[in-house]
Amino acid sequence: MPNSTSNNTTIFGKNSDRPKLESQPLVQIPRMKNQSKYTECQFVKIPSTEISYAHVGSKPFWCWGYEHGFNEYQVVIGNEGLGTHIPASSSPKLIGMEIVRLALERSKNAKEAVKIITDLISTHGQGVFQNNQNVRTYDNGYLIADPKEAYIIETAGHEWVVKKVEDTEGISNIHSIGTNWDNISDTAITTAQSLKLQIDSPEFNFANTFCDFDSRFDGRGEFRRLRSCTYLENLKTNINLKDIISILKDHSDGENLNIAQNFLDTKTICMHYPKPDSDGNTAASLVSELYSDNSQLDIHWTSMYSPCLGIFLPMFIEGKIPNVLSIGDKNYDRQSPWWAFRLLEESSRTEGILDDDKATEIRKIWSPIQNEFYKSAKLIAKDATQLKQENKLNQMQEELTQYMYKNTSTVLSVLNELIL
Repeated sequence: MPNSTSNNTTIFGKNSDRPKLESQPLVQIPRMKNQSKYTECQFVKIPSTEISYAHVGSKPFWCWGYEHGFNEYQVVIGNEGLGTHIPASSSPKLIGMEIVRLALERSKNAKEAVKIITDLISTHGQGVFQNNQNVRTYDNGYLIADPKEAYIIETAGHEWVVKKVEDTEGISNIHSIGTNWDNISDTAITTAQSLKLQIDSPEFNFANTFCDFDSRFDGRGEFRRLRSCTYLENLKTNINLKDIISILKDHSDGENLNIAQNFLDTKTICMHYPKPDSDGNTAASLVSELYSDNSQLDIHWTSMYSPCLGIFLPMFIEGKIPNVLSIGDKNYDRQSPWWAFRLLEESSRTEGILDDDKATEIRKIWSPIQNEFYKSAKLIAKDATQLKQENKLNQMQEELTQYMYKNTSTVLSVLNELIL
C-alpha cells in the first residue's frame, strides 16, 4: 500500500501457476454495452449488467475468466487456488477465474469489487464441483487492489471471509485469514456446523475451520506465503517496483536453479516443473503500479511463462495492447509469444533439469532491455498524462499503442534469437 512504498503508490504483484502446457495469452476487452440479459459463463449463467468495463486479463486459453487482470478504473485482481473441507458439489458453480473477470467488468474500485465477488459467491457458489468437461475446480483466494485500498477474500464453497490490507500482505495456496477478518458470510458458522467441522471460540477462525491442511496445496502455499510476506515486511516503507518483480522471480536459493529441484518445484515463488514428466509452472505474471493522485497513468508490467527467465513489458490500458500477445491455444503455435517463452524455459534445461549457467546467460541478455523499459515507461506515462489532462485522448492512445507495439517487437525479436 502507499504507506509502505517508496513513491506512495499501491503496487500489486501476482504469479499465475498453471499446467506447464496450458497457454495463457493476454487479452484486452473494450468497454461494451451488454445486449443480453444474462452472462454465459462456462457452467452457469448469471444476470448481466448494463455495461462491462474495459479491462485486460491473463486468460488460460480454454477459460472465459482470468488468473489476473486490471480494468479502466484502476482495479486489479488476482486469484489463488485453495483446498478446503467443503465436499465436491454435484451442481455447477462459477470457476474462480470467472469471478476475477466478472469483478473487473463490474467494479469501479476495490471495495465495490469485494461486494461483487462476495455476492457472486454467496449466490452462485464456487469451489470443487463435478463436471463433464475435465475442468479442475477448487476454492479460491483473491487479492484485490486499487490505488487507495486493497482486500483479501478467501472462500470455502458459498462461504467467504474478507480482510482489508493495511500496509503489506501476501497470499498463496493456503488460507491466511483466521480470526482477523473484517467481514464474513452470514452462513459460514451454520455451514461449518452442518459439516461437523472444528469451530473455535470465542472468535470464529475461518482458516482453522475450513482449510484442508492435508490438501495438495499444503506445504508450498504456506512456505511461499511466509516467504513473500517476510520479504515485504523487511522492505516495508521503501518497497518499489523492482522489489515486487524480484519477489515474483524468487527461487529461495538466489540464482542457483540446480539446487534441490523438488524443493524448487514446490516451495519457491517462481515455480518450475522439476522433471520432464512433472507438471506445473509459473505461466504468467503481473505487477501493477497504481497512482491515486492523477499525476501519472498506471503502469502494468506483464510477463509470460517463467518470470525469472523472461521480461516484464510495460502496458497501459489507455492504449491498445499488441494483438500478438493474445495469440495462444491448446497446441503449440510459433506465432504465440506465450509458446515462445515456454520454449525459452525448455532451452534453459540440460537433460530436463534447469541449468543455472544457461539461465544466467538468458538473464544477462534481458537485463539491459528491462532497464530501458523501466526508464522509458516513466517518460511515456508522464507524456501521456499531460495529453490526457489536455483532453488529447486520441493522441494519447496512439502514442501509448505505438510504444507498446515497439517494445513488444523488440522483445519478440530477441526472444526468437534465443530459441533458434
